[in-house]
Order: sequence, then structure tokens, then C-alpha cells
Amino acid sequence: MVKVQLHQSLLGEKEQELERAFSELDVLLEEVVTVEVKRHTVLEDVQRIYSNQSIINKRLHVNFIGEEGDDFGGLTKDLFSSFWNSAFIQWFKGEDALVPCIPVNQYAKAPDIFSVVGNVLSHMCQLNHCVPPRFCRSTLLSVVFNTSMIDSRTLLDDFMLHVTVPERTLLQKALNSFEKLSISEKSDLLTFYSVNGMHTVPSAKDFREQLVLVAQNELVIKPMFLNCFIRQAIPESHMRAFWSQLDTDLISYLYWQEMPTADRVLQCITTSEKDLKPEEEVAYYYLRDFIKSVDQDEMSKFLHFVTGSPLLPNDGITIVFNRLCGSLRRPIAHTCSNTLEIPVSYASVQDFKREMKSILNSENAFIMTMI
Repeated sequence: MVKVQLHQSLLGEKEQELERAFSELDVLLEEVVTVEVKRHTVLEDVQRIYSNQSIINKRLHVNFIGEEGDDFGGLTKDLFSSFWNSAFIQWFKGEDALVPCIPVNQYAKAPDIFSVVGNVLSHMCQLNHCVPPRFCRSTLLSVVFNTSMIDSRTLLDDFMLHVTVPERTLLQKALNSFEKLSISEKSDLLTFYSVNGMHTVPSAKDFREQLVLVAQNELVIKPMFLNCFIRQAIPESHMRAFWSQLDTDLISYLYWQEMPTADRVLQCITTSEKDLKPEEEVAYYYLRDFIKSVDQDEMSKFLHFVTGSPLLPNDGITIVFNRLCGSLRRPIAHTCSNTLEIPVSYASVQDFKREMKSILNSENAFIMTMI
């Protein structure tokens, strides 16, 4: 997730500015249109739907073919989440901050592919007031402002999320205490430089400056050919009403407010009844303990399971309880209303965590049914 450095006193101001910008985008919304997609072909289906830009400014009513469930907003979020999950695998590269990337032999398809990316990006922002959380912030800034000049702090923060975890550890150590690098680590750093086109010897004096250049090249310059198709696809009405109103701080704040930390998710959840029975209090305690213990990937899966999106929900999550037990016992999510049913029949918190993690790692958990 994006590292954002904004003074606490500025957060309220940024929130108001962002709300004003979103309200300008909301004014453009028109009638509802129904779209049908298949979960296993969502990438192709969304390409078909968004090959015609007339879909933008329409409110969506999404049907997943072969699945039951009505769209009160949850399935629209699920559609966008499913699209980005597939698009990031096929058309992007990176670890936690992804940038556009396709093989050179597919460049003839680039205008069609990344025009769809631009259409979906702006329409998702219009309907859900959010951006894909793993879409590299520096790349988005480059797209929106049509520039390769991104400030060095943003580039470095984003590049640390773009590289692999071992690379991240090595680079952070080199930034903090270059002189403490071992011979092996210096060799790895030299190889990293070579792989990323920096054909010079790393040095303590120049390391930060050199790393900024690598970051700029990887996050902005290399994707620029593909970025231009994303920018061209964003409707001019959207650019005037919303994107042109933003700056680096506002885009950073947009990412920041979507970060699903444990504290934020806990603040999102409420029970449908104020006075809980003893067994409900225990089950609710187990859920809160689970939320505090999961990593970022599991947190995103949990939110996707409950709300249809890996982002923090604007309208919270409601917890209700059921008495299912035995083979029928399981948490049940209602993404249309951001409601999670949890059984009260767990013997321990470990029992609850095992079952919840098993569900989140099952593909069937994200298929909509009326059960």
C-alpha cells in the first residue's frame, strides 16, 4: 500500500477538497444500464463493455452470469475488483505498486488494451470514489498530469512497494546505512543496478540520487508509451470535472483513505443489535481478534469477501449472528449490504480463524449465491 506523509492537520482539509472533486464527477452520472459478465472471463467481458466509451457516466447494474444476487452496489464493486485482479496479472508488473507492462510483441494491441484500462479507471473512480489500490501512484500522477517529473520522495516510496520484498529490504538498508552492507549485499546491489539499467557502481554518496533515477525510469518513463493510451481514454469531461482538480497531495490522500488497516476496519464494523447475547459477544470478540491478526493480503481478501471490494467501505460493515453448526457452520457474506453473518458456535478463537482463513483462500467464497 502507498506510504503517505500528510500532516494530521491537513487531513480534514484534503477530505473536503476530495469530496468537492467527487461531487463534480457525480453530476455527470446518467441512467442505469445493466451489464452481464462471467466471472471466469471477466477480463474479456469488461474489454467488450468498455470498448465503447458510452458506458462511462452510466450507473451500472451488474449481473454475474450463473450466479444469484442483486446489485445494490456490491456487485459493481466486485466487477471492478475482479477486473483489476486479472488486469494486474496480464498487463502490469510489480509487487505492491504496479505499472503498465506488456511484451513488445503485443504493442499493436496496446491502444485497445490500455484505452479500456483508462475507461475503467475513470468510471470506477466516478461510481465508487476510489482508485485501484495497487495501481502505482507515481504512474497515476504521470497519467493525470502528463508528465515524467514526479517528486523524489513519492518516487522512492512507490518504488519500494514496486520491487520484491528481498529487494525492498536490501534497498532500505542501503538507504539507511550503506556502510553496513556486507560484501554479498553490495554484490546483490550491483546486480540490481545492472538489471534495472543503472550501469555504475553503487556508492554511499550517490545512492539515493541513483535510486531515484531507477525509480523514475521504472515507474514513469518505461510505461509512458502505454500511459498515453490510458490518459487519452479518460473522458475530457472527467478530466475537467475531477482529475484536473487534483494535485499530488490529494491523490496521495485518495490512496491513504483506502488503506485497510486493522484499526480502520475495526472502526468500520458495527453489530446490528446494540445489546448482544453472551455467545454473540464471544463470536464478535473472535472476529475482532481475527481482524487484528491478519496481514495485508488477508485483510484485502476479507474485505473483498464481505463487501465485494478490497478497499475500505464508505458505508461500513454490519455484523449479524447465526446459529449454524456442524457441516453447515460458516460465515456468510452479503456484499449487497456489506453484512457479515458469523456463527456463535465456535469453540475457540483458533477455530474461528482456521475456518475464516479457509474460506478466504477458497475461490468458491467469491461466487454469488442466494444461500
